[in-house]
Amino acid sequence: MSDLFSNQTEIPWLNSYEQSWKKIIQNNKTPHAILISGNRGIGKRSFAAWLATEHLDITKKYESCIYPFDVPSHADLKWVSPNEVKRDIGVDQIRQIIDDLTMSSYEGIGKVSVVEPANKMNISSANSLLKILEEPPGNTLIILIADKIKNIPATIISRCQHIK
Repeated sequence: MSDLFSNQTEIPWLNSYEQSWKKIIQNNKTPHAILISGNRGIGKRSFAAWLATEHLDITKKYESCIYPFDVPSHADLKWVSPNEVKRDIGVDQIRQIIDDLTMSSYEGIGKVSVVEPANKMNISSANSLLKILEEPPGNTLIILIADKIKNIPATIISRCQHIK
């Protein structure tokens, strides 16, 4: 790792997930939607950042999952969290993701949208997201991150590859 990232630490317990993802890519079995769930502080966001960089072939800043994580900067990546003023992810935020995913990729590789925490979507935003999960545009990856999946509708969970 370069000196620029010397204050960051690799998250070794995610190595098996990285290897599994690389096998999925090699076998051309890339899902269009992933739900990453688990307890707080285990590296879900770092793993999501790594997945996004892999999917978009971003210069390998993320050679592996690292902590503390940093949201990668890329024109084809949108990372959505609740607005500072609100406690949930609103329907307008999800509609913006849908608009972004349906547009052409800036670099021609694909598009990635990350929603975290997905359990903070309200009913309207969850229903809106369901529409894009049912008919995703080509070469898109939607990553949902959740500490608790009990507030995520079963219809959304069923359309995602769930990584616990």
